[in-house]
Amino acid sequence: MSYQAFQTLAFTQYGIPNQILEVVRPWVEKEIGTYHNWGKGSSLGYAELADIQTVEAGMKMLNEIIWQSTLMETPKKTAKEREKFLKDAGGRVGKGFYRYALKTYYLTLEVAE
Repeated sequence: MSYQAFQTLAFTQYGIPNQILEVVRPWVEKEIGTYHNWGKGSSLGYAELADIQTVEAGMKMLNEIIWQSTLMETPKKTAKEREKFLKDAGGRVGKGFYRYALKTYYLTLEVAE
């Protein structure tokens, strides 16, 4: 599955904004070659990813991260803060949302084979 197809799946079936997936795309595409053929159960070297075994679980986690980072706990969070998160995916390249996007994309590649 191409990254573009992954984005389309994420947006149409799970409501994940394309904007944030475009932000993480360069890192994910660079990293994905390192993990080819590791197997579905692999954590890809990141312990927090070990529990994600299906594409659906990965997509749910991506939505959860967006929700936690933009809406959770304080009703005063603004649309401006949400837009900032969608533009920089948390601002920490290779951490948080980036890793979960990597694992979810990896799982889509495993399913396609």
